[in-house]
Amino acid sequence: LKSLISAQVYSALQEPSRPAHSRRTAHAHRDVHIVLRAERKDTAAQFIAVSTQRLDSEVHQYHEALEKTIDTEARCLAGDWVTNIGTRYTILCDGDSAPRYVEMELPTKILTGIFARAGDWWEAEIKDEVAEGVIGYLRVRLEGDGLRSCFKPPGDHDWCKNGLLAFREA
Repeated sequence: LKSLISAQVYSALQEPSRPAHSRRTAHAHRDVHIVLRAERKDTAAQFIAVSTQRLDSEVHQYHEALEKTIDTEARCLAGDWVTNIGTRYTILCDGDSAPRYVEMELPTKILTGIFARAGDWWEAEIKDEVAEGVIGYLRVRLEGDGLRSCFKPPGDHDWCKNGLLAFREA
């Protein structure tokens, strides 16, 4: 208790009480209660401030760890991939930006997209740079030694059911 209240209030509480009919005693006790309430509020405010700082720090550390995890996963996506039906594409990933999809069949098709995390998947809007338009959406996720991809055209369509499995090009 002594650590929570000022020395002045603590010493006032230690003084022997005067008779209850004494006005001075009643005022002193009221003043002590007012000071105690004020000091409790200050102590509570300090506790809340320290707790908030600690919580903010923990949240910041969590987000840093999450970003490192996402960066590690993004780097695992990087590379040249070939699907089980022969489609070849590349996912580029440097440490500072989101993974980027590139598929080229020059001179008729250059497909690009920038992935963003969406649950277990990485999703991208795929644009044809030659035709200058969105051709659909692609999502990928690591699956064993491969990369599972699912596509859906623009509009109100569902993702393909099984998708394609790609492996790193040797």
